Amino acid sequence: MSTISKIYFLFFFSFLFLQNLEAQFYPEYKTAIGARIGSPYLALSYKTFISERNAIEGYVGYRDFANASWVSATGAFQRHHSLHKLTNGLLWYYGGGTSIYFWSFDSNFTGTETSTAVGANAYLGLDYRLPNTRFVFSADWAPTYIFNGSDAGFAWDYGGVGVRYVWN
Repeated sequence: MSTISKIYFLFFFSFLFLQNLEAQFYPEYKTAIGARIGSPYLALSYKTFISERNAIEGYVGYRDFANASWVSATGAFQRHHSLHKLTNGLLWYYGGGTSIYFWSFDSNFTGTETSTAVGANAYLGLDYRLPNTRFVFSADWAPTYIFNGSDAGFAWDYGGVGVRYVWN
């Protein structure tokens, strides 16, 4: 069995397991603002629930390399499910979104013809509101397909961890 097949197998059975843990759902917060770190960048994050289970998240990120840097903007739709049987305040989510990357290259860097790239993102993650506080912690895996530019192709290792302050 290939590595990719094992990953798909693991996520399929994890999904079935998580579905069985779901209790009555209610989000622990409406809106939160904070920071996110991971691959590929450091970002400022804003997340708000638009309905009982559905949220949108937007973040603006920055990444610096030896010969290049980028600023990116990402928007995502996320569908949340409760894991209250494990612990109060814990949610898991999946979703999708899109990103745009604005590259800046040093004059010595060659091999690219574009300074803007666009990507499509998938999300699978956990969201946890610390009881009796205004802090939410999250971790997700966000495989991304970048359509153009010097990094065009799949980026399976994207994702991040975040901490947000609950606004309301």
